[in-house]
Amino acid sequence: MYIIGITGPTGAGKTTALRVLEELGGQVFDCDAIYHELLRTDRELLGQIEAAFPGAVQDDVLDRKALGARVFADPEGLEKLTGITQPIVAKRVMEEIAKADTTSSVIRLAGDAGCHLPRKGKALAVIDAIGLFESGLGKKCGLTVAVVADPEVRVRRLMDRDGISEDYARARIAAQKPSQWFAQQADLVLENNGTEAEFAEKCRAEFTRRLRKEGLMDPYTYVTLRDRPELEEQAADWFHSKWRVPKEAYLACMDAYLAGKTEYGWYLCLDGERIIGGMGVIENDFHDRKDLSPNVCAVYTEADCRGRGIAGRLLNLTVEDQRAKGISPVYLVTDHTGFYERYGWEFFCMAQGDGEEHPTRLYIHR
Repeated sequence: MYIIGITGPTGAGKTTALRVLEELGGQVFDCDAIYHELLRTDRELLGQIEAAFPGAVQDDVLDRKALGARVFADPEGLEKLTGITQPIVAKRVMEEIAKADTTSSVIRLAGDAGCHLPRKGKALAVIDAIGLFESGLGKKCGLTVAVVADPEVRVRRLMDRDGISEDYARARIAAQKPSQWFAQQADLVLENNGTEAEFAEKCRAEFTRRLRKEGLMDPYTYVTLRDRPELEEQAADWFHSKWRVPKEAYLACMDAYLAGKTEYGWYLCLDGERIIGGMGVIENDFHDRKDLSPNVCAVYTEADCRGRGIAGRLLNLTVEDQRAKGISPVYLVTDHTGFYERYGWEFFCMAQGDGEEHPTRLYIHR
């Protein structure tokens, strides 16, 4: 299990960084959410809080608003409260991480990020904690990340996000440690003074590079053509060069898919911007069993990239994407034996290809 810790002051943009890590296959453990759960379920914790702050707990229920008001402008009181809560929250977080499945290989469609497949046998946990270092959780992380932003930027964000006054936004910022403190503690500092889209792209690039270095992410990116519509011409040329089917035929299918006229998609594996693998889904792949539809078609991996699991990952992506759209089963015709079975395909029947002398094998994925 590889653990990334995300921290930083309020209004800096931690949520965007966390969302990107989720897209890349991470499971987020939100310390604040776990703390609130413990306040509902852990009577020992409530007892410790009541002992330190008499009257804060009534009938086994913490008056969070009243307690917050007591410690908001009282640094010693806040330190006392965090001294009680942080060790208990940190212990629960590590218990939850230990329970997480470490052998799953999850496919995630991640919009512009494409589809990244974490390597089987490894998993990525992400801890979201403003008190990452104070709680000791930072020492459990393979990478700690501080998300920071200029104070004036944070003031505007808090006002817009929470609908609060400027004075209150500044008071909340003043009550926390400054950005410089977080930056000094962390392995990686991500500044976020621009737009959400700009910061998401910065996070995606940095996290992808680091996860690939750790062996936690496939070195390639898997996308649907809807993720990267600007690749349509390049993809049509690429498929044409492999199968000699007219480029116009590919473009017609891709146009319909991009326009939302069909959910029969096109799937690509990219090494940087180079297409090294791909396949599509069409109504019928030129055979006599018109009743067996739709068909996966044009399955191809560049010769210098074979033996790396690319075709299998594309097949899994295609099947899962189609199933998510209510399209199942799917079929394909092939002369290969023994390959497609590895990915859940079953021989179904023989089909006569258009203009072919002999019938060919037709497979089904249910």
